[in-house]
Amino acid sequence: MIRTMKPLRSAGAAAAFLALAPAAQALPLTITVDAGPVIEANDTPFFDFTQFQIGETILVTFTVDDATPDTAADDQSGFFEDPLGSISLLGETSGTFLQMSPGSGVLVDVDDEEEFELKSLEDIPSADIPITLDDDVDLNTLGTDVFSDPDDFSTVLAELIALGTFPNASGNSAQVRVFDQNDPSGIGLLGLQFGPAPDGARIIPGDVGAVIPLPAPAALLLTGLVGLAALRRRR
Repeated sequence: MIRTMKPLRSAGAAAAFLALAPAAQALPLTITVDAGPVIEANDTPFFDFTQFQIGETILVTFTVDDATPDTAADDQSGFFEDPLGSISLLGETSGTFLQMSPGSGVLVDVDDEEEFELKSLEDIPSADIPITLDDDVDLNTLGTDVFSDPDDFSTVLAELIALGTFPNASGNSAQVRVFDQNDPSGIGLLGLQFGPAPDGARIIPGDVGAVIPLPAPAALLLTGLVGLAALRRRR
């Protein structure tokens, strides 16, 4: 026997029903930023960063929960810590891909209406988290407001995407650090240094690493295999 739900007859009943319904969950948001050219690349025990080419553009992809709360004490200054967030790098020319170590998280610092800083939440590498984005990807117009509400993460991210190109005039560069148990400084080895993009940092919604094209030889081989399979089917 099929039973139908009776209509709710009062505002109080409607409110009670909505209270029992599962709350909507914020979905992770992925954004890719053109963070400028490679300045230095070194071979390290955990990763050979010389696979990146000097001068090639590094695309930095980060995934965060856009409902992450602001922990900054000051108004119009956002500090967003997402321990479940992730950061990866892609060399636009070489196709070299690198994911920051699991557990490193994401920290976004929106100092004011004109600056967006991105790095690993656990920025000092360790034995458990050996590869981190230590010094930050720094997008800074140095004078032009681009964020209407630095305290609201979802608004900041939406406005970042809407820009298309961040009018970046910052002189800062980013650094990837690697754990070294013999390093007395404790900050780890310098694996990669890149940026900034003073002529404008492209902002790309989504993960560009998910659509890396096959190198030409591999693509040709795949085409040949598909053609051979089709020929055998015809026979």
